This record gives sequence, C-alpha cells and structure tokens, in this order.
Amino acid sequence: MNDSIRFYHAAQHFANKVENLASVQEVILCGSMADGDPYPGDLDLAVVLSHLDELPDLARFCRQISSATHAWEVFVFNANINDRREATMSKYMEQLNSEQAKEVLRILCKGEAKLASRAEEIAKAFICDIQEDELASQVYWALEHIDVRDLWDRSGKTRFGYVDPVEKAYEMVKDALEPFAEQIHKLRDLALLSEAKKAGLGLTKGVIQFSKEGRTEFSEWAQDDPIEWLWGWLTDWEKECANEEEQACIREMERLLEERHL
Repeated sequence: MNDSIRFYHAAQHFANKVENLASVQEVILCGSMADGDPYPGDLDLAVVLSHLDELPDLARFCRQISSATHAWEVFVFNANINDRREATMSKYMEQLNSEQAKEVLRILCKGEAKLASRAEEIAKAFICDIQEDELASQVYWALEHIDVRDLWDRSGKTRFGYVDPVEKAYEMVKDALEPFAEQIHKLRDLALLSEAKKAGLGLTKGVIQFSKEGRTEFSEWAQDDPIEWLWGWLTDWEKECANEEEQACIREMERLLEERHL
C-alpha cells in the first residue's frame, strides 16, 4: 500500500471517529494530500471545533492515526468565523503545511500572553493524554503492518551490492519503533516523567505482544528483532539516566520483558 492510499484511509478513519464528537464542526484535509500530490510526505488535517471541552477525546483519536503512520499533524481551529474576511482567511489556513502553521501560531502567540497560555494548555493536553494500552496497540499495529514485500524490495541483490534480508528486517523494525522512543525522549525533556513511564510501558507491551502474536510473513523474518532493539534501547537509556524516577521506569520495563522470558 503506497503512502497516498495509507494516508487517505487514516484520514477517513479519523473523520469517522471524530464525527461523534459534538464539538467537531468540520474536518479538513490539508497540505500535499489536499493538493492531490501522488507522493505526499505526510498527512495534515485541520479540525474546526465549536468548543474545547472534548479536547482529550480528540487528542486520543489523533494519536490513533499513528496506527497507520507517524507522519501526521492535526491543527485545531475555533469555529467562531463571523464574517467573510475571517472565512477567507480560513481558506488560506487550509493550504499551510505543518511548518507554516507552526510559524503562524508562533506569530499569533508572540506578545499575546492570554493566547499563548491557551495554546500551551491545548498543546499540553495533546502531549499528556497518554493511554498505556492504546499506545501498546499502536506499537503492535506498527510492527504488524510492516509489509514483507518492502523487505524483499530493499534486500537481496541490488544495484549497490548484496543487502542481507535479516539485517534489513532489523532496520525496518527499528524504523517502526523509533518514533515511539522519540515520544518518550520528548516527554523526558519536558519533565513529564509520569507520562514518559506510561509511554515506556505501552511500548514494551506492544513489543511483547508482537513477539508472542505476530503472524505476518514479515514477522517470520523479525520475530525477535523488536525485543532485541528494545533491550538495546533500554541499555542506552539507562547509561545516560541519573533520574531515579526514570530508572524506576526502566526497571519496570525490564521486569515486563523478564517475566515473559524475553
């Protein structure tokens, strides 16, 4: 499945989920997907809300997009558009890519303490709303949906020489799991250690589930690779970690692996 189709399906699933939220007025496809680019680099969506009371629910549905791709961004807008001028501005907003949208937000918040504070609240709600079991499902999905045909295309005899399929399989597993590790590092940087622990345990549970239940053709090449990668990543984290709360998180993740003899 190419990126364009995968992004489209992810957008459709997201829209189907959020339509049950009373605050959602509109879901808009933005960026390269909206322009019909046959090779989009990411999935950009804008959601227009009438109020922010259901923001945690929306954040949960946003995170679930990671089951299909980690290359996504969702922008939230207030539905209070009262005149033609504002409506026209909204049309331009739809065409912004993720970096441009971030710059617009930075400009709006500069010198506007109240707006900056509200934007901070919304951003924190997205970042902190982590459900351990939900994240585990996303990890499992990310591994389960690695296409073995991609492994075949990228390994064996190539124009650059021979590529070992076993080594390439490990590399593909690493690519699938690193976005989850990066999420944990960002939470650590923000001193959100409780959330980092939830994310770490969710990552561990997802990896364990794949090692036990993975039944795809790709899993035949890489059944133990996620466990191997996770042990190595935990070792690196432990070496650089001096915080007791982080060390406790690492020990709990290691305990989960050891309990399952992995």
